[in-house]
Amino acid sequence: MATKEEAQALIERWEAKNQKKNDAGTSQILQFLRVWLDYRPKEAAELITEGKTPDDCYLTMHRKAKKKNQHSAGDAEAMEWILEYYGAKDPKGLIEGGLMYAVALDTAQRFKPYGTPDMAEHVPTTANPTALSEMEGTAPAQHKPASVTADDSLDALLDW
Repeated sequence: MATKEEAQALIERWEAKNQKKNDAGTSQILQFLRVWLDYRPKEAAELITEGKTPDDCYLTMHRKAKKKNQHSAGDAEAMEWILEYYGAKDPKGLIEGGLMYAVALDTAQRFKPYGTPDMAEHVPTTANPTALSEMEGTAPAQHKPASVTADDSLDALLDW
């Protein structure tokens, strides 16, 4: 069983190798692997192994896209293909369960203009109770109808 540190070292070796080639597709896969390793260290560390390289993952993704007559894949589909390649048990569950959010935060952090605050500090989630308490009482009251049925008009549904 691999540890997080061993998986990080492997990713760093792959990154050093990729810097010489300057392959953007492989770079994106490597960045995704880093975020996944931070998001689910135990699971990711077990699946990120020497035999499953980002270069081969990229070629596998390219073949999948070609089979679908596509040039590339959307973010969620690309993440799913990467997780499938590495053998994750529930790729869609991981993505929808917060991995896509973690990737988005990582991307935003990497492209954050100098001097701006971290977005994660201000996002109101249960993981960030400070932002939640700051948001209390600031949201406008919402009117919710007692019940909405199939017979209601579109206007009634939009007013909800």
